[in-house]
Amino acid sequence: MLVLTKKNEAWVEYENEKVRCKFKLRALDRRAIQELRKKAIKKKYIATPAGRQVVEDVDDELFDSLVFDYIIVDWEDIIDDEGKKLPCTKENKLMVVNSVPNLSNWLLDEAMALFETLSRQKEEELKNLKNSQAGSSKENFHASNARS
Repeated sequence: MLVLTKKNEAWVEYENEKVRCKFKLRALDRRAIQELRKKAIKKKYIATPAGRQVVEDVDDELFDSLVFDYIIVDWEDIIDDEGKKLPCTKENKLMVVNSVPNLSNWLLDEAMALFETLSRQKEEELKNLKNSQAGSSKENFHASNARS
């Protein structure tokens, strides 16, 4: 079930044989992935016969942490060992994602699907807006012709 909140966020329900909870996700698009990837790049300088060369390497662990911190906005029904609500912090997000098999793939799929859904909705809104503006300008044109 998808419950839209802000323009780029939605609540989604996750359920498997052991876990049932809700995540408030932020839509994930290509631009966001590229920005997060830039933050995870580590530059190394190596000496070569031609001189010093810069090699860029992506820190996968940092990249994962940044992505899940970005897409997970909040959650419900996630508790700690003592039965208390687990705060939705950067560290806890990664812990939860890593402790539930296949959750990471599901979250990424949902965040990208949310982006696609929102993109289609925006296209429809623009199409409807253009159609309504075109219709109203035709009516105005016809009305002004009737007065002449």
